[in-house]
Amino acid sequence: MSLTSIQAFAAPDLQAVDAVRAVIEEYYGSWFDADSGRMARTIHPDLAKRGWVRESSGDPVLDTDSFDTMVEWTRQGRGRRDGPAERAIEIQVIEVYDDIATALVHTRRYIETLHLVRTAAGWRILNALWRTP
Repeated sequence: MSLTSIQAFAAPDLQAVDAVRAVIEEYYGSWFDADSGRMARTIHPDLAKRGWVRESSGDPVLDTDSFDTMVEWTRQGRGRRDGPAERAIEIQVIEVYDDIATALVHTRRYIETLHLVRTAAGWRILNALWRTP
């Protein structure tokens, strides 16, 4: 296999990068503001969100969430527990290729890798893998 047969990385479409970033900002903003309607507009109905967390014994376990659980927990105001310092986010859009994107988000409470898809309604978060820092 020759590496020359692989398509080189192209410069990102800056409008798509900005749109991906905006959806991620809405995702976190809706969580912090307990706005379940906004949350529902940022995530795909087939969302697969997983956390790799440690039990009290120290053993790692997989915490799984879905569109329904994220919307419900947002409605319950679980994100409002975070104060202003915990609400700061840093977003790095790693790549946008056509209608898929990957981003890395750092907050004081979460490190999250996101995969997004561009739908007829706009960009939506399809997959998320998170861990606490």
